Amino acid sequence: MDSTLATTAPEAAKELRTPAAKAITVAILAMGGEGGGVLADWIVDLAEHCGYCAQNTSVPGVAQRTGATIYYIEIFPEAVAKAAGKDPVLALMPVPGELDIVIASELMEAGRAIQRGLVTPDRTTLIASTNRVYSMTEKPRLPTARWTPENSSKQESRQPGSSSTTILHACRKMPAA
Repeated sequence: MDSTLATTAPEAAKELRTPAAKAITVAILAMGGEGGGVLADWIVDLAEHCGYCAQNTSVPGVAQRTGATIYYIEIFPEAVAKAAGKDPVLALMPVPGELDIVIASELMEAGRAIQRGLVTPDRTTLIASTNRVYSMTEKPRLPTARWTPENSSKQESRQPGSSSTTILHACRKMPAA
């Protein structure tokens, strides 16, 4: 066995008191239905199978109004904790400037993570998708607050470029069979 991996109980206890014995911190920012909770569960399961103590919690967001749900994970070496004779105390929420890894499922969520101070250039690895989900102010609205068949036909007749109107005109120009 490699001598650098072999650790006695007193050495492990000493490690627990040093800054090197800090938990690995991960934040996953994802909107509802994107699988952020599943990914967090997979990371915790993987960590536990590899000899780490791990926990995850989630801080719910309000969709695109105030941001994504934040799934927070802390991972700590189980051998170090056992050697020290203590269970690690793991946090329930991410602390700005204290994250090792931030995963964002969408470009705007990556921006929000940076804005909130969760990402720091000297410590954090940011993994983000470049995909965009339009915010509520970027999405087009219907002229009325509700959809009805009457609204739909009136709206289509007023918009000559709409797809159903274009299809209707194309069908009228087709020769009869």
